[in-house]
Amino acid sequence: MVVSLVAFTRPTVALAGPVADADLRGKTICWSYGGTRNTYGKDGSLDSNLVGHGTWSLVGDRITEHGDHGVFSFTIEKQAGTLHMYGKSPGGGWVDVTGSYCK
Repeated sequence: MVVSLVAFTRPTVALAGPVADADLRGKTICWSYGGTRNTYGKDGSLDSNLVGHGTWSLVGDRITEHGDHGVFSFTIEKQAGTLHMYGKSPGGGWVDVTGSYCK
Protein backbone atom coordinates (compact mmCIF):
# COMPACT_ATOMS: atom_id res chain seq x y z
CA MET A 1 0.00 0.00 0.00
CA VAL A 2 1.29 3.50 -0.88
CA VAL A 3 0.18 6.46 1.17
CA SER A 4 0.66 10.01 -0.05
CA LEU A 5 0.53 12.95 2.24
CA VAL A 6 0.44 16.49 0.92
CA ALA A 7 0.40 19.38 3.33
CA PHE A 8 -0.64 22.81 2.22
CA THR A 9 0.56 25.65 4.38
CA ARG A 10 0.92 29.34 3.89
CA PRO A 11 4.45 30.65 3.65
CA THR A 12 5.49 32.68 6.66
CA VAL A 13 6.06 36.24 5.58
CA ALA A 14 6.92 39.19 7.78
CA LEU A 15 4.44 41.84 6.76
CA ALA A 16 5.30 45.50 6.83
CA GLY A 17 3.10 47.82 8.84
CA PRO A 18 2.60 51.55 9.13
CA VAL A 19 4.93 53.84 11.04
CA ALA A 20 3.15 55.99 13.61
CA ASP A 21 4.18 59.48 14.60
CA ALA A 22 5.11 58.11 18.04
CA ASP A 23 7.62 55.73 16.41
CA LEU A 24 9.71 58.75 15.36
CA ARG A 25 8.79 61.80 17.47
CA GLY A 26 11.51 62.44 20.06
CA LYS A 27 13.60 59.49 18.82
CA THR A 28 17.01 59.09 17.19
CA ILE A 29 17.18 56.53 14.38
CA CYS A 30 20.44 54.99 13.18
CA TRP A 31 20.01 54.27 9.47
CA SER A 32 21.96 51.66 7.54
CA TYR A 33 23.43 54.24 5.18
CA GLY A 34 26.96 55.18 6.21
CA GLY A 35 26.33 55.81 9.89
CA THR A 36 23.44 58.20 9.30
CA ARG A 37 21.76 59.34 12.54
CA ASN A 38 18.52 61.31 12.39
CA THR A 39 16.91 62.81 15.48
CA TYR A 40 13.21 63.49 14.92
CA GLY A 41 12.39 66.16 17.48
CA LYS A 42 9.15 66.26 19.45
CA ASP A 43 8.58 69.75 18.02
CA GLY A 44 9.01 68.60 14.39
CA SER A 45 12.66 69.60 14.24
CA LEU A 46 15.23 67.41 12.50
CA ASP A 47 18.91 66.98 13.31
CA SER A 48 20.77 64.71 10.89
CA ASN A 49 24.43 64.16 10.07
CA LEU A 50 23.32 63.61 6.44
CA VAL A 51 20.31 65.87 5.79
CA GLY A 52 21.38 68.65 8.15
CA HIS A 53 19.17 70.70 10.46
CA GLY A 54 15.56 71.36 9.60
CA THR A 55 12.10 69.85 10.02
CA TRP A 56 10.34 66.56 9.43
CA SER A 57 6.76 65.44 8.90
CA LEU A 58 4.95 62.13 8.54
CA VAL A 59 1.79 61.96 6.44
CA GLY A 60 0.44 58.47 5.90
CA ASP A 61 3.34 56.29 4.81
CA ARG A 62 5.49 59.23 3.62
CA ILE A 63 8.21 60.90 5.65
CA THR A 64 9.49 64.25 4.42
CA GLU A 65 12.72 65.71 5.75
CA HIS A 66 13.53 69.37 5.01
CA GLY A 67 17.18 70.00 5.86
CA ASP A 68 20.17 72.17 5.07
CA HIS A 69 21.08 69.75 2.27
CA GLY A 70 17.69 69.53 0.56
CA VAL A 71 14.23 68.05 0.80
CA PHE A 72 13.89 64.28 0.94
CA SER A 73 10.60 62.39 0.85
CA PHE A 74 10.37 58.60 1.08
CA THR A 75 7.96 55.80 1.88
CA ILE A 76 8.52 54.51 5.41
CA GLU A 77 7.22 51.35 7.06
CA LYS A 78 7.92 49.13 10.03
CA GLN A 79 8.73 45.42 9.82
CA ALA A 80 9.45 43.28 12.88
CA GLY A 81 10.63 46.29 14.89
CA THR A 82 12.88 47.61 12.12
CA LEU A 83 12.12 50.75 10.12
CA HIS A 84 12.38 50.60 6.34
CA MET A 85 12.64 53.76 4.25
CA TYR A 86 12.78 53.68 0.47
CA GLY A 87 12.11 55.65 -2.69
CA LYS A 88 13.66 57.83 -5.33
CA SER A 89 16.18 60.40 -4.15
CA PRO A 90 16.13 63.99 -5.42
CA GLY A 91 19.19 63.12 -7.55
CA GLY A 92 17.32 60.31 -9.29
CA GLY A 93 18.96 57.38 -7.50
CA TRP A 94 17.16 54.80 -5.40
CA VAL A 95 17.27 54.87 -1.59
CA ASP A 96 16.55 51.68 0.36
CA VAL A 97 17.67 51.77 3.99
CA THR A 98 16.74 50.17 7.29
CA GLY A 99 16.91 51.80 10.67
CA SER A 100 16.55 51.14 14.37
CA TYR A 101 16.62 53.18 17.55
CA CYS A 102 20.16 54.29 18.34
CA LYS A 103 21.64 53.03 21.58
